[in-house]
Amino acid sequence: MAGATIVAKTDAGGGFARRDDLRLPYAFVPAGTALEAKVADVFGAVLRVAGVGVVDDFFDLGGDSLGGEQIALEIERRTGKPFAISALFDCPTPRLIAAYLQRAGVAKGGQDATRIFVVHGRGGYTVLRPEFRAGLTRGAEITMFELPGIRGDAPVPETVADVAAAYVDQIGRDYPQGPIRLAAFCAGGLIALEMAAQLKRAGRPVAGLVLIDPSVPSRLRKRHRMLARIEAGGDRLRLAYGVRFGDGAALPAPLGALARLVRRVEYRLRLWAILLRENWFDRLRGGGGLARYRNAALKALPRAKLITAYRFAWPEPFDGPVGVIASQERGPAFGKAGGIWRRFLPQAEVVTVAVSHADIGKGSAAEVADRMEAMLLSPEALARAG
Repeated sequence: MAGATIVAKTDAGGGFARRDDLRLPYAFVPAGTALEAKVADVFGAVLRVAGVGVVDDFFDLGGDSLGGEQIALEIERRTGKPFAISALFDCPTPRLIAAYLQRAGVAKGGQDATRIFVVHGRGGYTVLRPEFRAGLTRGAEITMFELPGIRGDAPVPETVADVAAAYVDQIGRDYPQGPIRLAAFCAGGLIALEMAAQLKRAGRPVAGLVLIDPSVPSRLRKRHRMLARIEAGGDRLRLAYGVRFGDGAALPAPLGALARLVRRVEYRLRLWAILLRENWFDRLRGGGGLARYRNAALKALPRAKLITAYRFAWPEPFDGPVGVIASQERGPAFGKAGGIWRRFLPQAEVVTVAVSHADIGKGSAAEVADRMEAMLLSPEALARAG
C-alpha cells in the first residue's frame, strides 16, 4: 500500500513521551514474538510514546480516530496483512492485534446470535470509543463496516446502494447464517435502510434495526416536501419532480435526457465542492475535513464520493419496528407530522440520550451502547425477532 512511512523512535525525545510518565494502570509487558514487537513499534511511532508494551491500550496511550487510521495503514504496510480501523474496538493492544493478524483477520470467538453489524457515519469509518465498549453488558459482538476504497485499492462504490451491496456481500460471505441485527451512526442510517431493503429482497430480512442519531441531507428533505405535495394532489409537479429528482426512466425521452443531465451535473458539482471545501480550503486553514487525513495516507476521493452519494440516496421505507437513539438536537425531527422520517420509519421508537450530536459518540457513548444493545438483544427484542 502506498503511504508515508512512519519511523519509530526507541527513546524519549523529539516530541515522544515516555511510557512511565503516562502512569498507566498496569505494568509494562515486553513483546513475546516478532509480530508483537512490530505492532508495539507501530503504536510507539504513531502515538509518539517511547517504550510501548504489548498490553498497552490504544486509548490509554491517547489514540484517536486519526491515530487509528495511521496505525491500521502502517500495520498493513509493515506486515502485508489488512487491519481494519474498526478492529481496534476488539483489539486495542499490540498483543491482541498480533493475535488478530495471526488469525488472518478472523474475529475471535463470539456467537452469531449476539452479533451486531454497525455501519459507520458520514466519513466512511468509525472508531468506537472505550466508553462505548464499556456500555455493552449483554455480550454483543460488534462487526464494524468500513467504506471500500478509503484505503488500499478496492473499487470505490458510487452510490449508497453500491455501498450497501458491498456490506450485504460481506455479511453473506463472513456470516452466511444467523440473525442480522443492524445499527448505524448518523448519515450511515441511509446505508442501513438500503441494506435492510436488499437483505429483505434476498430472503434474509434483518432481525432488528437501530439508528443512532440519524440525519438526512437537505436535498432529501426538499425531495420529500415536493413528493408530499404531489401525493396531496399536486399532479402538476410530477414532471418537475421527475426532472429534479428522478433518473429519467419514467419521463418522455427529451425530459428523461434532461433529468439524467441534471443529475450528472449536480453530482459532479457537489463532488468537486466537497473536495475543494474539505480538502483544499481546509488545508489552507490548517486542517479539518478531508485535509486532516492526508498524512494518514487516506484517500480523499472515496470519502467525498460517499458524502455526495448520501445526497442522492432515497431508500425504501422500513416497514418494521426500528429503534432510534437521538440527541435533543435531532430528536424533534422524528415526531414531526408529515416529516421525512415518518416516510422512511413509520414505526420508529425514539429515545433521547444526549443534548447534542457530538455527545452521542463521546460523553453519552456508554448509554448509547447500552440502549442499542437493549433494543437488539434484550429478551423482548429477541422474542420479537424470533
